[in-house]
Amino acid sequence: FGEAFDKYIEHRSKILSPSTVRKYKGMRKNNIQTIMGVKLKDITQDVIQNAINLEAQDHAPKSVRNAHGIITAVLKDNGIHLALNTAMPKKVRPNLYIPSDDEIKRLVKAVGDTEMEIPVLLAAFGAMRRGEIAALNSDDIAGKTIHISKTMVLDENNKGITKAPKSFAGDRFIEVPDFVYNKLKDIKGNIVNMAPNKISSRFEHVLK
Repeated sequence: FGEAFDKYIEHRSKILSPSTVRKYKGMRKNNIQTIMGVKLKDITQDVIQNAINLEAQDHAPKSVRNAHGIITAVLKDNGIHLALNTAMPKKVRPNLYIPSDDEIKRLVKAVGDTEMEIPVLLAAFGAMRRGEIAALNSDDIAGKTIHISKTMVLDENNKGITKAPKSFAGDRFIEVPDFVYNKLKDIKGNIVNMAPNKISSRFEHVLK
């Protein structure tokens, strides 16, 4: 199965997004390891269920479902169509924290005149994701209107790659308040010189 998984990734490496290839290679190395050495002809429902049970011990339900999905895809890619009825862990509703207006004010004050000021302003008042912020260029800005048409993802070597958004809805126009526009208007070229993972790690530092 491991060899079949490698070929599955290789054959799709030119059409999948760099972040998806990175994710698949990470799964190949770290997930469902009990099934990697099993011959394709010997894979049964019980073999898959055992792999999923072990995966569920220390992985989130979404990760377990992704692992099951890749098992199914690799098998189908090799002409094996099993009627699977695998028991899966129950989905968990994410516990999202919504900051208060006061917390937002404190955050904006804390990042004032630092390299994290613009990323925080774009996220808080432009509803932009970290990859979209990292990919933003002055050419995408016309007055107070920003055209979000690309995002930055990390490839398997942790190098930032700029690409189109995953969905049609991801390509959109937003209008930012005057105080945000004033921070952007004189910048030429890349608005933020940080990859998405850098934005996240430095944001954690800001929160502390």
